[in-house]
Amino acid sequence: MNRKQNLKLLKALSEETRYRIIEVLLKGEFCACKIPTLIRRTQSNTSMHLSKLTDVGIVQFRKVGKTSLYSIKEELVYEIFKILGHGVNIKTKQQGKKTMKIELLETGCSTCIGLEDNVRTALERSGKNAEIIIINEFNDIIKKGVMSIPAIIIDGKIKSSGKVVSSEIIEGWLNEK
Repeated sequence: MNRKQNLKLLKALSEETRYRIIEVLLKGEFCACKIPTLIRRTQSNTSMHLSKLTDVGIVQFRKVGKTSLYSIKEELVYEIFKILGHGVNIKTKQQGKKTMKIELLETGCSTCIGLEDNVRTALERSGKNAEIIIINEFNDIIKKGVMSIPAIIIDGKIKSSGKVVSSEIIEGWLNEK
C-alpha cells in the first residue's frame, strides 16, 4: 500500500462505529442484519458505515439470496487490530491451521441467531479455525437434506437440526477434529 492508501485506511478505522464493525468482522463473516445489534447502532447508521468501509476496500460483501454477508477484505486490518490487542488468533487461517467448514441453516429468527452465537462462542473457546457459512434460502436448505431448522453441519456432516445446541456440545464436536 502507498501512503495515500494507508491514510485512507487509517482514517476509515478512526471512526468509532466503523471500528466497532471491524471488531465484529474480525470474528468472521456476518449478515448485515446482525451487525447493528452487535455494535448497538441503528440499521441505517450501520449501513452507511459499511458502505464507507466497502468503498475504501477494507470490507467486502457477497449476496446469498436476499442476505448480504460482510467480511474483511484488506488483510492489513488483521495486523493492525492484532497490534491493538485484539488477540493472537485473529485470522488463524493464515497461520497454517486447517479450516473447518461450518454451515448454519437458519431463517434469521432469534432461535437461529442463538445457534450462531453458540457456534462462535464454541470456536472462540476451542481455539479452532472455521469458515462459517449461513444458509437461509429454503431451496438451499432442502438440498442439504435437512428438514428442520436451525441446523448445523460441520465439514459436511449434519450434527444437529431442529434445535439450538449449547456451545459446550458444539465445542465437543469441534474438538473431535
